[in-house]
Amino acid sequence: MTDTKADSLIQKLEKYRVRISKSEQKSKKFLVDAGIVTSKGNLKNNFKHICIPQEQA
Repeated sequence: MTDTKADSLIQKLEKYRVRISKSEQKSKKFLVDAGIVTSKGNLKNNFKHICIPQEQA
């Protein structure tokens, strides 16, 4: 991947992050669809060992 393509992808991902982070429902749906949390909001087993401070979650 060239630097310009990487920069373009990074910009797209940043815009997506901003859009998703505006809504708790959209954020939760993203995490559920990605397989990181359950529909109840609990971390899946593969991610339970990761330590994330609550103020960042």
